[in-house]
Amino acid sequence: MRITNVRINGIENPVGFTYDGLSCSWNVRETESKKAKNIVIEVSLSESFEEILYKKEGSDLNQAGELLNISLKPRTIYYYHITVTGDHGDSAVSEVYTFETGKMDEVWHAEWIATAKEDTFHPMFTKTFSVKGEVKRARLYLTGVGLFETYLNGEKVGKEYLTPYINDYEQNIQVITFDVKNHLVNADNTLEIMLGKGWYMGVFGLELHAENYGNRMAAIAELHVEYADGSEMIIGTDESWTYTGSDVEDSGIYFGEILNRKLWNGKENVSKRVDVIAEPEKAEVELPEYPDGKMILPAGSYDFSYRPLRDFLKPYGRHTTLGRLSGDPKAIEILEKYTPVLAGIALSGDPEMAVNSLEEISHIGFLPFDPEQLETAIKEIGEVTYESIYF
Repeated sequence: MRITNVRINGIENPVGFTYDGLSCSWNVRETESKKAKNIVIEVSLSESFEEILYKKEGSDLNQAGELLNISLKPRTIYYYHITVTGDHGDSAVSEVYTFETGKMDEVWHAEWIATAKEDTFHPMFTKTFSVKGEVKRARLYLTGVGLFETYLNGEKVGKEYLTPYINDYEQNIQVITFDVKNHLVNADNTLEIMLGKGWYMGVFGLELHAENYGNRMAAIAELHVEYADGSEMIIGTDESWTYTGSDVEDSGIYFGEILNRKLWNGKENVSKRVDVIAEPEKAEVELPEYPDGKMILPAGSYDFSYRPLRDFLKPYGRHTTLGRLSGDPKAIEILEKYTPVLAGIALSGDPEMAVNSLEEISHIGFLPFDPEQLETAIKEIGEVTYESIYF
């Protein structure tokens, strides 16, 4: 008997993911048994399994995905293995596998950093630090707006591109975890973070608008270095970091990247101290009101993000009202009662049709509904969840 394809949430040895739930799966091969007599899943904080943190046992555990009810801690490696005994008496123990948590809700020992406001070029943030001693483990936790690449001692960290991918910047931003142990040297090290515009600042949406979410690139990072003697060093982004302009002249999701190795020829590109900011800046959104209390929809503002209406709905949560409501007749009924125009748009379940509907009414200068009526409708609908439409 052999146990193979051992996974957590479909991934072998995942690192730094958000685990809303833990599902353990596996395959059993090379056995004459027709079914399992007993299955044991054990989880430990040590590879030797000296102390078992969690154990689940039974003959009916689901190898396609068995839920593990474990309370997880941030930045922690969990070791697990599976033991299967068949009804013919044969048995096997899997290899030891791992899953590792990221920052989770842990407080950052770092700050958001950005260039000075007048420096609108693509920056390269830099920090030099020393490693002294045998390194047991090293993890870099990093995110930025819009996109980032990171380098340690001149070598790109990770195989990923376009990180931290696409995000709903009004809700959260993904944090990427990198194993950087093999990038470190027992001497001075240089960590660099290069930023690009991405979805955050670049041209995006049906009307090709730029700076839909903000107009200032920024990053936040923590490097945790654990030494063999049990000590730890944390390097976080703060006022001690510096920046220069990178060789990226421009970048965007739609039109790609312009890399210009002569960009700074004849120009000053001196190292400067970063600005520390509280959080990434957000695009300014004005929400005017029509004299009779109805919400204004300026002509032509029926673009991809349609932020005025989204901002109005934001206090009620992402998944209220304008979503795919075709499967929720009660919610549609309530919307028709208070805001028939919005009900029609939501009922369509078609983003293109929603855009066309808004286009047809945009010439009148406002959406024909009263914000108070919409608020009443939202409260009456209550906690309805569905996939949101963003138009």
